[in-house]
Amino acid sequence: MQVNIYGPVESEAYWNRCRALIARLPTHIRATYHGPLRPDQVSATFARHDLFVLPTQSENFGHIIFEALRAGTPVLISSNTPWKSSEGDGITVLPLEDMQAWCDRIDSMADMSQAQRLSMREDARAAAREAIALSDNGRATLAMFEAVVARGGSSF
Repeated sequence: MQVNIYGPVESEAYWNRCRALIARLPTHIRATYHGPLRPDQVSATFARHDLFVLPTQSENFGHIIFEALRAGTPVLISSNTPWKSSEGDGITVLPLEDMQAWCDRIDSMADMSQAQRLSMREDARAAAREAIALSDNGRATLAMFEAVVARGGSSF
């Protein structure tokens, strides 16, 4: 299993703890830190991965969750977001404190066939389309993301 980590290191002390844990991973799990992504790299990066895992303590809308779904990447997120899951929508929501459930879900995704993974990707895209259709805010958010990408990620 390959775990890819993206984003800035905001706390050296925390990152050092993470690196110590990474060093103790079993040999069948590899973790690689890639650093931050430019805005124009986000969708393509999500599309190359089978699962986006975000064990967040708090999110408002969770734009990054929407971006993963839009790219066709199923998400595994904590119940501390406004997102909800239902069977076959590419979204799995679990309580942050239930570590065994998180491990079980990651293992089950790793064991899926290629056909099952493709189906989950379609489910994720459908969840993104549904999120947009549910609100004017969703449509406005999509338009904003498309404008940023069209400008190459430059600010407004």
